[in-house]
Amino acid sequence: MIERKKVVHDIRSYNSRLRGMVNQNRILEAVKLIDEMGSKGIEADVISYNALIKGFCKDGKLDEAKWWYNEIRKNDCSPGWVTYMTLIPCLCEEGDFNMAHELCVKIIKQRLRIDIALLRRVVDGLVKETENEKAKELVELGKSNNYFHFKLELPLDK
Repeated sequence: MIERKKVVHDIRSYNSRLRGMVNQNRILEAVKLIDEMGSKGIEADVISYNALIKGFCKDGKLDEAKWWYNEIRKNDCSPGWVTYMTLIPCLCEEGDFNMAHELCVKIIKQRLRIDIALLRRVVDGLVKETENEKAKELVELGKSNNYFHFKLELPLDK
């Protein structure tokens, strides 16, 4: 349809289509669209990848969401706040608290804002899986940053 109207394809038009497809649960079509973009010389950006990560998380396909997260890094894009805030809840739902921990550390070190409830969920999950050192690391990072202070404690400290 875009081609018939002589509209020039660019990353913005493709990203709009990607988000629309994901919102309509047409994730496999969205993946094909990423391939089409590449064949036309348009490189996917973090917004493109975030759309796919959201779609796969929504479908409960964590392995695919992780794969697209890794594609962001392979293709010289930087994951951002949206990437992390989309992926971390999915990781928690699926019980992958180790990767959730890794992403929380990145968020805090990049000075991005993280929801305290989400951080609490990761800490609680780590403690439940007896990953107390990782949980303690997150608590300490949350307390030590100088841009936003969390009132966060280990469940054992309460």
